[in-house]
Amino acid sequence: MIAMFGFSTVALAQNAQNPVVQEQQQEKKTEIKLEQLPDAVKAGWEKSTYKDENVEKVFKVESQTNEFIEFIVMRDSDKYAVHFDMTGKFLREKKIDAQK
Repeated sequence: MIAMFGFSTVALAQNAQNPVVQEQQQEKKTEIKLEQLPDAVKAGWEKSTYKDENVEKVFKVESQTNEFIEFIVMRDSDKYAVHFDMTGKFLREKKIDAQK
């Protein structure tokens, strides 16, 4: 029992020091319309390979250290979160659960 408590304490302490975990908890997502996108993001999207994808939703995501735009797109039967920074630069694509 003591060993389990010690392991839990260490795991909790490591999570508290993990900035990725903390940042995810402090993100603020606001749904926006395509017309509300900054011009730089619109231009980046139009130059990207994603421009013809079916956009379901668009979010502005803000944390204490970062700000980006998240496009939720459907490609075939898969759903993706596609992120662009506020200057229109592509950041990443992440496959997400299509049930969301």
